[in-house]
Amino acid sequence: MAKVRRSRTVTRRGAWFMKALAPSGPLIVVSLGFLLLPLCWTVWMSLSGPHGIGLQNYRRIWESAFLVQSFKNSISISAWSSLWGTLLALGASMGIRRSPIRDRMLSFCNSVSNFSGVPLAFAFIVILGTQGAVTILLRRWGLSWDLYSNRGLTVLYTYFQLPLGILTLYPALDGVGRDLKEAARTLGASDARFWAKVGIPILMPSIRGTFCLLFANAMGAYATAYALTSGASNLVPLRISSMVAGDVFLDFNLASAMSSLLLIATLCTVAPALRAGGPLGSNEPAARQDTSPGEGVHWSVAAVTWGTIGFLALPVGATLLHSFSSTWGASILPDGLSLKWYRQLLGDPRFLYSVLRSLGISAGAVILASALVIPPLVITRCFAPRWQPLLEALCVAPLAVPPVVSSVGLLSLYSPTPIGGTPLLLLLSYSVLCLPFVGRSVSSALSSINPRDMMEAAMTLGMSQRQALARAVLPNLWKGIVSGGLISFTVLMGEFALANIIIGTRFETMQIYIFNRRGVSGHLMSAMVMIHFAMASALSYAAWRAVNRRSKRRRLQHRSLETLRRGRETVHVVSSN
Repeated sequence: MAKVRRSRTVTRRGAWFMKALAPSGPLIVVSLGFLLLPLCWTVWMSLSGPHGIGLQNYRRIWESAFLVQSFKNSISISAWSSLWGTLLALGASMGIRRSPIRDRMLSFCNSVSNFSGVPLAFAFIVILGTQGAVTILLRRWGLSWDLYSNRGLTVLYTYFQLPLGILTLYPALDGVGRDLKEAARTLGASDARFWAKVGIPILMPSIRGTFCLLFANAMGAYATAYALTSGASNLVPLRISSMVAGDVFLDFNLASAMSSLLLIATLCTVAPALRAGGPLGSNEPAARQDTSPGEGVHWSVAAVTWGTIGFLALPVGATLLHSFSSTWGASILPDGLSLKWYRQLLGDPRFLYSVLRSLGISAGAVILASALVIPPLVITRCFAPRWQPLLEALCVAPLAVPPVVSSVGLLSLYSPTPIGGTPLLLLLSYSVLCLPFVGRSVSSALSSINPRDMMEAAMTLGMSQRQALARAVLPNLWKGIVSGGLISFTVLMGEFALANIIIGTRFETMQIYIFNRRGVSGHLMSAMVMIHFAMASALSYAAWRAVNRRSKRRRLQHRSLETLRRGRETVHVVSSN
């Protein structure tokens, strides 16, 4: 009898195991085919060559002063931009935390986080290029500036690192509550001593994690430097791109070796960020912390905060003004205003088709990623919770892989196949990029409910498992799905690396169109950039509102449950007395 019961238990567990993990099959196949397998193929190609298997490609990198210099330049720019981004983001987060308009500031930072890549490069050319407004002003003061040097790239990298750093460090300030500060004041400690002895040590794990995350982000950055210098800068991502998609020199084995080294660097720096619980752990804004009456922000923190906001707003404002100017010569302000650049751009069928292509392939990738992620996350949470961490790790994995690295394996692996160089390959690659954002949002939504109890209650009422999933669980996940989809859609609308390397001009997306039209009027380029920024900002704002609304509802539910618990404890104490 014991053997029969044990066999039935094993059979039942096996049935539940297959039922829970069967929906994960498509997700595993797509992740293997368009993320893990290309990476493994890249590593294999880095070890192979004309002389067989070995480390000859890595020796070629070490023996080439030009390639070694590319690693030095990438590390230097990434380190300095990450350092400045972390320090400025820390000061700005402190000021935003105590500001009465913190929601608007965070929404602005969330929108500006999408102002990167090709649009950011052209925006800085408008203000800091050879004939930029700020460059002209510096010349009048006898100062010189070269936007296309490593120092100029550091400024650009710091710009697109800042919003990410603010959105990362802002929730971490929850750990430094007002009660700690008041306790320090009662003991006679000044604000400076409090932050030196208490506040900064508490925040140090988050600060280290933010720096590591920004460093990995900068090491894999491709679009901004490529658009600014047309690939002439000696950086690792640009050298990899020239070896697999260049017009003169192609060397997939050497590019694979450089990609492997770049992947090791990003993985080693992303791991501390994961342990620190940065933005990879949650997409939601932190709870409010109201400002006490009479307690303001120190003038130095306020200066850093408003200086950072001004630095973020300057390229956007200058590009907007440049897009409406009729002419803007050797002067600080334009000579006149006009709408002709927008009329000319909206009357260009090529631009409209590029917008439709970007919208179509981004929407298709988001829908595909949602279909791949939602069923396995829900079923695993209900029936196989022990497999949930593994599934979530599979969803987060694309964040640690720079697009330029994955493009090497995708090109070499799928170029001989029928999908090589087609929009289908780009669609599948984009769907992998969406997995972290959709997966994180759905997982956060699942944490706020109890899907297993919902499904069991629905099944006791006569529903099948699919009906319970569709009618009881998914409606409660709708806002999480929408917020994750909007975030993913915004990211894909600004994606340039995969589109440029994998498919190029054969499928001209909006980003590729903006880059290919870089030789036309600068005013027309500014109009393109502002239209792209307006679309990305609208999507980003919608996602922010959806996430913020969900987090507020969770806080209200938590407060209600806490109040109910305290009321029960009070009634219990009174009745016992």
